[in-house]
Amino acid sequence: MMHVSQPAISRLISDLESEVGFQLFDRRRGLLSPTAEGLRFFGHVEENFLGLSRLENAAEEIRQDSAKLRIAVTHSLAATVLPLALKRFRSRFPDTKIVLRAHRLSQVMLQVQSRAVDVALGSQIPVMPNLSRLYLGSTRQICVLRRDHPLAGRAVIRPEDLAGQTIVTILPDGPADWSQLDMLMAGIPHAATFEANTSQSIYALANEGLAVAIVEPFSYRLWAGQNLVARPFEPAIVTHFHVVSSTQPAIAREIEWFRGCLQQQAASTDEFFQDPAQAETGSAP
Repeated sequence: MMHVSQPAISRLISDLESEVGFQLFDRRRGLLSPTAEGLRFFGHVEENFLGLSRLENAAEEIRQDSAKLRIAVTHSLAATVLPLALKRFRSRFPDTKIVLRAHRLSQVMLQVQSRAVDVALGSQIPVMPNLSRLYLGSTRQICVLRRDHPLAGRAVIRPEDLAGQTIVTILPDGPADWSQLDMLMAGIPHAATFEANTSQSIYALANEGLAVAIVEPFSYRLWAGQNLVARPFEPAIVTHFHVVSSTQPAIAREIEWFRGCLQQQAASTDEFFQDPAQAETGSAP
């Protein structure tokens, strides 16, 4: 209901007719019927009203979309470091919708380059055009094997210790640290009868005693209560982790805060250490 009296409505109609310069209604015996000019005018009013409604709907869609943070992340971080960083993020932006896409590194890079996501998180991400890169930290690969494995009693595992062992190798498209492992194992007899494309698969194979794994350390916390033990591997295979985002993001405040949350989480994560040579933001024009 409009909660406007009939005399007030009559005055409004008269004022509008005076404003537009023609009669909108015929008045006969207290009844109103639209004139031809009035009907034409109503058609234009309706068009403009619908246009305003469409603009309001478009604005609402933009508001809803702007409150969405789309993240591409490598598998090793998707179930470990990232959820902890998102918990920090939620304290500041509780209503922002989070969309997570876990991929291998090449797909993560493709997603952020094509603007399919707002932020990408992973290892060995290069500097790319129109993207801002922020260093989070570095890790050392660990050797993961069953508790009852003959090498489990060693404090440190070295390449020569793996002579005659079955080692899980990662499928092509993995980070450069796997080529480092290949170089370290060159000339040392070993079996490479298993290949996998995710850390979780590698941990699972090691957990069943099928192979020894040289792998990222984050996922170990998810497997530590099972049959596995982790040992340092030397010479160290170091992996660098970055977060990248557009240099002109649509949701700048959220992205900036999220990057800060990732930095805070990295600083409080034992598996990370800071490499001064990497500790700078990089971007390409």
